[in-house]
Amino acid sequence: MRYPLWAGRTTALFAITVSALNLRSAVTSLSPLLDGIGDDFGFGAGTVGVFGMLPPACFALFGAHTPAMIRRVGLEHTAVVAMLVTATGVALRGLAGNTGSLLLLSIVALAGMGIAGVVIPRWCGSTSPTALL
Repeated sequence: MRYPLWAGRTTALFAITVSALNLRSAVTSLSPLLDGIGDDFGFGAGTVGVFGMLPPACFALFGAHTPAMIRRVGLEHTAVVAMLVTATGVALRGLAGNTGSLLLLSIVALAGMGIAGVVIPRWCGSTSPTALL
């Protein structure tokens, strides 16, 4: 069954927009809660600084490796992996029981965001028929 071209493009535009809007939650959702979490987990200003350093470090590290991933598994599959990794990290981060697991799950969520930050603009500019359908 063939769908009209506008239907595929509308779906792709909607997916890109929703992804772009939701990707920032892994960064913005933790910052306002760090004082309370620090009290519960017993970490201080140094650990808060590490949490503040994680987003740019993860974006740089994982974003730099994304082109190789795209070549290996393809643009669309890399986009799906980025969304799944981000969703997994954000969902499980709420279950973290200590500082180490909170840091690790934050890295997982931010890794997905770092990958998506490279994939989504490229996907938007793609001339691949599968990226638009």
